[in-house]
Amino acid sequence: DRGHVDNCPDPDNCTPACDCGRFLEFWNLVFTEFNQDEEGNLSYLERKNIDTGFGLERAASILQNVDSNSDTDLFIPIIRKIEELLGVKYKEKEVSDVSIKVIADHARSIAFMVSDGVLPSNEGRGYVLRRVLRRAVRHSSLLGYDSPFLYRIVETVAEQMGNFYPELKNRLSFTQEIIMKEEERFLSTLLNGEKRLKSILVDKKQLSGSELFILHDTYGFPLELVEEIVADTGVTLDREGYEREMKLQRERAREALGNREYMGDIEVYSSIFPTTGNSKFTGYSRLEDRSTIVAILKDGDAVEALKQGETGDVILEKTPFYPERGGQVTDTGLIKTESALARVESVFIPYQEMIVHRISVEEGTVRVSDEARLIVDTDRRKAIMRNHTATHLLHAALRKVIGGHVHQSGSLVLPDRLRFDFSHFQSLSTDEINDVEDMVNEEILKAKAVDKAEKSFDEIKGEDVMALFEEKYGDKVRVITVEEFSRELCGGTHVNNTGEIGLFKILSETSVAAGTRRIEAITGTTSLEYFRNLFNRQRTIREVLEVPEDVIIQRLQGILDELRSGGQEIVRLKEKLLSGDTLMKDKRMTAKGVNLLIRRVENAPSSALRNGSDVLLSKEGGGIVIIFNELEDSVSFVVKVEKKLTDRFKAGEIAKKIAHDLGGGGGGRPDFAQAGGKDLSKLEAVIDRIDEYL
Repeated sequence: DRGHVDNCPDPDNCTPACDCGRFLEFWNLVFTEFNQDEEGNLSYLERKNIDTGFGLERAASILQNVDSNSDTDLFIPIIRKIEELLGVKYKEKEVSDVSIKVIADHARSIAFMVSDGVLPSNEGRGYVLRRVLRRAVRHSSLLGYDSPFLYRIVETVAEQMGNFYPELKNRLSFTQEIIMKEEERFLSTLLNGEKRLKSILVDKKQLSGSELFILHDTYGFPLELVEEIVADTGVTLDREGYEREMKLQRERAREALGNREYMGDIEVYSSIFPTTGNSKFTGYSRLEDRSTIVAILKDGDAVEALKQGETGDVILEKTPFYPERGGQVTDTGLIKTESALARVESVFIPYQEMIVHRISVEEGTVRVSDEARLIVDTDRRKAIMRNHTATHLLHAALRKVIGGHVHQSGSLVLPDRLRFDFSHFQSLSTDEINDVEDMVNEEILKAKAVDKAEKSFDEIKGEDVMALFEEKYGDKVRVITVEEFSRELCGGTHVNNTGEIGLFKILSETSVAAGTRRIEAITGTTSLEYFRNLFNRQRTIREVLEVPEDVIIQRLQGILDELRSGGQEIVRLKEKLLSGDTLMKDKRMTAKGVNLLIRRVENAPSSALRNGSDVLLSKEGGGIVIIFNELEDSVSFVVKVEKKLTDRFKAGEIAKKIAHDLGGGGGGRPDFAQAGGKDLSKLEAVIDRIDEYL
């Protein structure tokens, strides 16, 4: 009970049921047990939980006897910074207070998210970050501020909470860089989107679904911002139409991506889990094993057998096949029983730790309870292991070369290459890439042992071990260590010795999102094949050019210079030819007392048309010049009008009319215009009617 409040409708009879704010509820236990789908069906959550309703902010507001979370000492320093930067005053106007509170809350969330390794993107948690950040920026614009500022507020968050959350301080410069770039990008989007929105809103009472979708898809202007802007205007939004457009876009995206939903319905796998239980993975120590088939699924139904030519899912008591997870792709191989041979196409974990093998039966019949021999494709697995250990070396090298702010943002470990996404706000220089390559290859040449130890999570707390934000870790974790260089938590498969990796080579370094870079690299026999191809290509070039290896570049540069010079000379000759007097496709006439020259040429460069029209107009002593350039199945042309005639004849208008009849478009200034048409067959008729266009 906070005591009487001014806005209570019945202060003498106020009870906890009143919404005036006098009574604050806390410690109302909520036992979250089910998930309810859109049809109202309830299913048990895999992990149940209890919500106490007594978070830190609520406890602080009670103990400090303030009206809201925003008035606690958790938020007031942030609010004071907002007042300073934006030139506003808290608790002066109710409308501005809403924006100030939103910015304070969002700034704190943003600081924690980025320092935890979340980066702005269009999906997953990165999309949540982007929406939170954009909403904060939008509220700053409502307060009349239109410059980046959030990146400065996170410094206050770090000062306030950095002693308890050291990553806020340790990654502050990186966090500020990411936030500032995202703010700048969105402020530009906001400006363009608001202009577009204002143009759409003219004399409108409703925004259609397609208009809302265009604002979102083309201008990056999200629906929630449109809602805020039109909130007090009386304009309604066709949300259903917008959702239809979004659904269509998702369907188009799925079609473009192809059907990658190979895991099926989780309900199917959870229903048979009581029969199968979790599978034991034995593939860390062996690439071949024996086990019993405990369940078979076909098209989502449990069956007793799969026959030759059929495809389905097989679950075994134990397996050496590694399931796709943590960025490492699935193992493949064979399953043999006394009466059957099946090929393992993919392996995945759809529920708990139940490992499922998607197989196609090549011979005989696979049955439940069969004893099976499980054979992993050894060459494929070893290639994957080389690339996976190389990603750990790469991660460590990047942190050493470009800074401790580098964190893995995603990875893909394939047999023929590796892909590694990491947090960084600019492209790597050639020197930085070379330094990273050198460092990784040095560790490979040292042939260091790769230690794989299973430890309790509590045991490694406080140790210098790299843990990935997006991974979930149980009580037991696997620590992969390359002595004095790399130490990460990882459930994947790895080589025993760095020397097994072979030559490490970075193929590309690119941007995949704001603040996220991507490296693609190769190792092992793939590196050998890559360099063999390079060597053979260079040898072929040397033989074609008939020069020693050390002068190939100079010879190629000389050839390019000759080609450029020759190309320029060809253009000059074409211009000279075009503006000369030797062509036979000229037509001279007089229209309204003005001399007109029409010239037809073939496959001339556009610069020759422009320059040629100037020369011809000078030679003709004024008037109008039109040059038609006949291409393979289309036509381009220029119209040149003597300047003193532009009050009577406009080159741009003439060109537009001609282009229309040729099935094209174009235009320009009153004295010069260029255009084109798609229908070359109509050129003769157009030339015959040229006086009409004038």
